[in-house]
Amino acid sequence: MDNQTASQDFSEREKAWAGNPSGSKFHLTLDRKVLYFGALFLVSVWVLTLLTIQWDRKLEIGHTRTSTHNLATVLENHLAGIFSQVECTLFSLRQAWNSGVRGDKMQAVLRHTASTSTNLFNLLSIIDAEGYVALSDQKGVNVTYSGDRSFFEYHRDHPGRGMRVERPVPGRVTGRWYIPMSMRLEDASGNFAGVLLASVNPFHFSVLFRELDLGEDALVYLTDEQGVIYSGMLGLQELDLNRDIPPVHAAALFNQDSAYQDPEVNRSVVDGVRRIRSVAFFPGRRMLVSVAVSLKTCLGAWRIRTWFLLTAQALFSILILYALFRLRKAIRVCDLYSSELDQFFLTSLDLLCIANTKGEFVRLNREWENTLGFTLEELERHSFLDFVHPDDLQATLDAITKLSKQEAVLNFTNRYRRHDGTYRYLEWRSMPRGSLIYASARDITERIGAEEEQNKLRAQLAHAQKMESVGRLAGGVAHDNNNMLQAILGNVEMAMDQLKESDTGYAELMEIRRAAERSANLTQQLLAFARKQTVVPRVMELNRAVEATLSLMRRLIGEDIDLAWLPSEDVWPVCMDPTQVDQILANLCVNARDAISGVGKITIETGNRTFDEEYCATHAGYLQGDYVKLVVSDNGAGMNAETQARLFEPFFTTKVVGKGTGLGLATVYGIVRQNKGFVQVYSEPDQGTAFHVYLPRCSGAAEKDPAECPPAISACGGETILLVEDEPSILHMTSAMLRRLDYEVLAAGTTDEALNLADSYKGRIHLLMTDVIMPDMNGRDLAGVLMAAHPDMKCLFMSGYTADVIAHHGTLKAGVHFIQKPFSKMDLAAKVRAVLES
Repeated sequence: MDNQTASQDFSEREKAWAGNPSGSKFHLTLDRKVLYFGALFLVSVWVLTLLTIQWDRKLEIGHTRTSTHNLATVLENHLAGIFSQVECTLFSLRQAWNSGVRGDKMQAVLRHTASTSTNLFNLLSIIDAEGYVALSDQKGVNVTYSGDRSFFEYHRDHPGRGMRVERPVPGRVTGRWYIPMSMRLEDASGNFAGVLLASVNPFHFSVLFRELDLGEDALVYLTDEQGVIYSGMLGLQELDLNRDIPPVHAAALFNQDSAYQDPEVNRSVVDGVRRIRSVAFFPGRRMLVSVAVSLKTCLGAWRIRTWFLLTAQALFSILILYALFRLRKAIRVCDLYSSELDQFFLTSLDLLCIANTKGEFVRLNREWENTLGFTLEELERHSFLDFVHPDDLQATLDAITKLSKQEAVLNFTNRYRRHDGTYRYLEWRSMPRGSLIYASARDITERIGAEEEQNKLRAQLAHAQKMESVGRLAGGVAHDNNNMLQAILGNVEMAMDQLKESDTGYAELMEIRRAAERSANLTQQLLAFARKQTVVPRVMELNRAVEATLSLMRRLIGEDIDLAWLPSEDVWPVCMDPTQVDQILANLCVNARDAISGVGKITIETGNRTFDEEYCATHAGYLQGDYVKLVVSDNGAGMNAETQARLFEPFFTTKVVGKGTGLGLATVYGIVRQNKGFVQVYSEPDQGTAFHVYLPRCSGAAEKDPAECPPAISACGGETILLVEDEPSILHMTSAMLRRLDYEVLAAGTTDEALNLADSYKGRIHLLMTDVIMPDMNGRDLAGVLMAAHPDMKCLFMSGYTADVIAHHGTLKAGVHFIQKPFSKMDLAAKVRAVLES
């Protein structure tokens, strides 16, 4: 890592430290103050040290650049003088040639000219028009052929009066390298007469380069725009004149290309060493001189100073770190915090941000992109208020006002818009510091959805538990009421049997009987809701059961309301008590009639419906399986959500006092649940209501309807009946009824008394009539004991409700006889006779 990168990294860490949103939570005790100020001092010293080192490096490089530039300029001036000197020499020699100097005189002129510039010329020669060396400044030189040299061919083919300079070549006369500098010779008619050649010693320039003494890795050379090296030095070694600079690099220098024009430090194309280079251009010539000093040589003194400074700073830092370590080792925490905060900010799964009270984002982490779908650039271009749900905008503004007063905002929730237009719930924890807000948010959309689902399920469970609790209460109340009503009805009937209709008190007894019968009906409805009524189910066709009650339903709802019957074909059979179908239809039709003011319409429909697991998972209240659907709908007033939530509660009604008991829909609910079905209600205010009753499909075939007429009551034959009842009033009343029906009665108030009577009685006991629920032993167990001793004895159970002792979920098994309390004398007579004759 270079100094610039290290400085940037430190700067980022310093920003992260300065932007710490939780810093205000620290309590600055004395040891923390010493720790923070010590760490700040150490960091400041290191920053100054790094900046000093970097600045010193720049100064060193700048000084070297200035030196190389000055040297390049000096060399350019000196070399330009040499080139000018050679050009003047060639001009003077050509003047002598043109003036007619030939032979030995011309050779003397050449020798004299060469002697005035020692070591500059390898050879001064005249080449004739045939390409042979005619004259030179040296005696005894063999005649050589130079007609194939490029300078000769150029002058021969291109008339021109100026000097031409070409790349160094080995000499054929002297055998040494020389730089050809030549001029064209012409005769009096202007025809080509030969070439005047100055073979300049390229190593004469190396002497100048060597005197610069720029170090062992220094590079000095003379080149043209083609990259031809005319002379050069690499350290103390002369450059190989067979080596050229790549033309693209040389041309870029002459074209002042930004990629090659004097960068601060570049890598040499000659040997790949990094050097500080300066160039100087020859005026009027496409040539330059380059002076380059290696970066290693340039920064040698700087490295020594840097090493010394860093060593001293390291020792000083160790002392500071030791002192800070002794101060509860807090420097380690601070260093880790400052170096890891940025990484934590970037990798956090929460949404982290720094914003101001104007609504502008200052900094965001990448989790914003993952959550909202916008890029960070899109988010930072807008106010964060632009993404807030309109319904949450005022609450968000209130939170910003609180933050502007330097008050923290915790557990604040609002909704933010996603890129696709949907909204996500975010829960915020925000801390203010001046005009900035440091905040973290968490996406709680799934949690809120789960909570809403849990609340929905909890409400459904609470409703089910409430209905179950109310059902238990209703069943218990109904049981006790039935016992009391049994005593009332039985005694009233026996009292009425002793009077004539014209007798005083008969009318009052009749009113008591009617009130007791109405109470019995209400109690029966409570038992239906509590699913405690006793039923005798059979497989039946729902369409036939509904059709049998349509005439009754039409009389029930009145002539102003149209009753439509829409049966479906091939409706599956159901298994239930037919009287329960009548109860469901009667209660639903009465409820629909009361919802219609004036003229309206009630529709009864049937059909088949199957619910799979996937459908039930997304529709609350539905149960998986095959069901027969019974729908009763109306176009009445409809219901709101609050009314629907309490629809099936016992005694809940929207009617005025005296117009309804509030047990009709509760009865429907209990009957349907008893038959393992469910009810769904669809209603909107002023849009009507539809009750969808779903009853389980039965696989058996429908049974024929039993005979409608009640069994005839034949004369009793004085049979003996063992009556067991733990309630004294009912025991007394029922015994009196049976005796008036000419039966012999053995009355027992407890199960022990009943067992003793059965053992001591010498005659035959034809019928055991027992209550189901008794303190010592229930009726079923008592019947089992007695019937073991009297196999031909019949059994009749009685109870306020079945209590699951002789019935499973209120359904009697085949062969079990049961009479529901309260019962009249006629009901008792018919039931006892039917059991005895069964």
